[in-house]
Amino acid sequence: MEIHIAHAALADLAVDAIVLPCHSVGTLTNAVRDTLAAHGGEAFEEALKAKAPLAIGAAIIADAGAVEAGSAILVPISKDADAPIATELLRRAIKAALIAAKLKGYRTLAMPSMIAADGTITIAEAARAVTQEIHAHDAPFPESIYMAAPDEQLMRIFEDAVSHARRASRSL
Repeated sequence: MEIHIAHAALADLAVDAIVLPCHSVGTLTNAVRDTLAAHGGEAFEEALKAKAPLAIGAAIIADAGAVEAGSAILVPISKDADAPIATELLRRAIKAALIAAKLKGYRTLAMPSMIAADGTITIAEAARAVTQEIHAHDAPFPESIYMAAPDEQLMRIFEDAVSHARRASRSL
């Protein structure tokens, strides 16, 4: 599986599916909600609320609406917006997204930064956990994952995380 860093907004990537972090109560994370506001983000939350409460470690497939992707994979990373986000919860969410992509036969996925800068872990820590989980995924699908980085700072964080995960996987 290949990991690419895309200097693009999540909604602009033409992939089979986008991964959207959410809360178990059926709401998108604030960062993703803001990113998707002009692309039908409300429809994602309606689909989520209909299935809530959602277990962390589960994934829901939804129509991607007005974004370029074909589908959305919604994965809870915390109970609600006020709950702390732990690295292990991110790992479970990414694993659920990758399993869903494998089962659906998605060749390409796009992921945003899974947490906001005001979280209990840093964006860099989250990016490292996400890329390590991607490297541990041993399945034919997805073939390529695009880390959506709309700005230079996030691109550098993703590049560092990908490089770190590659070094770690080679040393095993």
